[in-house]
Amino acid sequence: MPYTCIFPGCPKKVGDLGHGRRKVSFFRLPRADASELKKWCDILSLDMNNLSAANTERVCSEHFNPDDILVHNNKNSLVIGAVPIWFSKSATTHSQIDEYSKKRTAEISEAVSSAIEKVVADTATQQQKLLSDAKERANAIEDEYKQRLQERLAQLDADKAILLAELERSLNERQETILGKARQDIDLIQNAANEKKMAVFKEAQVRANQQVDQITEKVAELVAEDAQRRLQSTTQTIITTKSIATGENHQSSANHASNATTTTSKTSESH
Repeated sequence: MPYTCIFPGCPKKVGDLGHGRRKVSFFRLPRADASELKKWCDILSLDMNNLSAANTERVCSEHFNPDDILVHNNKNSLVIGAVPIWFSKSATTHSQIDEYSKKRTAEISEAVSSAIEKVVADTATQQQKLLSDAKERANAIEDEYKQRLQERLAQLDADKAILLAELERSLNERQETILGKARQDIDLIQNAANEKKMAVFKEAQVRANQQVDQITEKVAELVAEDAQRRLQSTTQTIITTKSIATGENHQSSANHASNATTTTSKTSESH
């Protein structure tokens, strides 16, 4: 958009040349700073309340002290506090330039000091707000952390209860397995002991039967021997008895014979 300088009596427009045969630059009004805008409007005889909504007002570089213009990357900008100025026809003299430079330097220094104070005040306010926000955020984080910690503890308690229940069930199963194995081992030991006892009992019974057989045989032998002795004794007794009986018979016969002889003798004598 082709701009035209709004400085009173200045016909410069985009593309025109200024002092030093250089193209003039155009600068916007400082609408962001009300005090600076008022200075510009007073110099340019403008009404602050009647500026264009499109912000089309421009002032060319011919109305600024060269020290107020900064050049960076082929783009021109104004230093803080720069305002348009009226140059007289003899404004190019060294004394006027020096006086203007001193005045502008003082104004710039004052503007810089004010700007620095404003920056410091704004920084302090921002720092205070930052601390307040940080404290509020820290409290919110603390509350959130406590809430999450409580939820996590509750979850951990629930997980712990599940793990303990699983552990108890596992221990019961292992204990039942151990007890079952122990019962099986005890049954095996008892069965083995019973088998050994039965074997010992059978062996003892066999030995007892053998001893009974031996005793029976011994008794039979003793009975046989006793019977043999009894038989021999009985036979001897019978023989002895018979012998005695035979002797008695012979004695009786002898006695009868003697008695008969005696009787005969007596008879003979009587005769």
